Amino acid sequence: YRLISLVDRNQGGEALTRITEARRRFATDMGLVVPLIRVRDNLDLKPSSYRITLKGVDVAHGEMPSGHVLAIDMGDVLGRIDGLPGVDPLTGFSGVWIETRREEEAELRGFVVFTAAELIARQVETVFRQHAPELLGRVEVQQLLNTLTRSHPGLVEDVTPRHLPLTSVQAVLQQLIAENVSISDSRTLFETLAARAPNNQGIDDLVETVRAALGRSIVDRLFEGSNELHVIGLSAATETRLMNEMGDEGEALLSPATLDALNDAAEHAIAEQESAGYPPVLLTSPSLRAILSRLLRRNLPRLATIAYAEVPADKLVHVSTELDMGGNA
Repeated sequence: YRLISLVDRNQGGEALTRITEARRRFATDMGLVVPLIRVRDNLDLKPSSYRITLKGVDVAHGEMPSGHVLAIDMGDVLGRIDGLPGVDPLTGFSGVWIETRREEEAELRGFVVFTAAELIARQVETVFRQHAPELLGRVEVQQLLNTLTRSHPGLVEDVTPRHLPLTSVQAVLQQLIAENVSISDSRTLFETLAARAPNNQGIDDLVETVRAALGRSIVDRLFEGSNELHVIGLSAATETRLMNEMGDEGEALLSPATLDALNDAAEHAIAEQESAGYPPVLLTSPSLRAILSRLLRRNLPRLATIAYAEVPADKLVHVSTELDMGGNA
């Protein structure tokens, strides 16, 4: 009940406004139809606690100390500041809860400060991003198709039901957004499916074909429009080892030791890449991209994996970090 004031506009609460902004921002960014969010009081929770549910299942929860804000050290602060430990749900960065009266002091020292209302909205946005495929049910897919049909009559029919059932279209879209690929350019997406689906209805193949068509958009989002791309590359030995062990069955043939070595090497490469100030993006061959993405994003969700076919010809690629499994077995 202590958090009610955050969502009560009569008490100056900003949380609902912030949540609405987060919902609109995510929907625009990803091209999704996002369901409305309902906020209710729950007397079963602790006074300063909140819980977020999706389809009746608890997907996030936390506590907001009353009268406090969260101060985050982004790496350029003057001295420490004492407080209760906390975490920014959107970035995962650690911080400390401090009394609201110390907000200006923290900002002067270089900390990034978030109010409780801002953090609840950031938690909602995190849930959107982590559970985006679950937000795209058959009803939402049909809504997207109806919208595209109004602007490009005939294009949707060239894909579904002519060559692909609605469930296959849904699976392609879900795989794209699971890797944070926006589906807002629905025209390019469906034109690509219309050209590819008559010859191949495999979901993975369709996803990789669409990703190549959306390559510029994917790359620009990851590198903020830069023409120079500093990426993580696979060492030749690592690529050969993975190709040999996977064979035709994909990751099913990778031994537990290889999986552990791969994750350890990727974690080391991400740390090295980020310490140099570059985004954690792995560039690999099209034959390995989907499999590596599935394997690595389970434990390393901030790592993006792209294929050579997605990189526009006018971009300059620098392999600044190497993912090398070395002699680990």
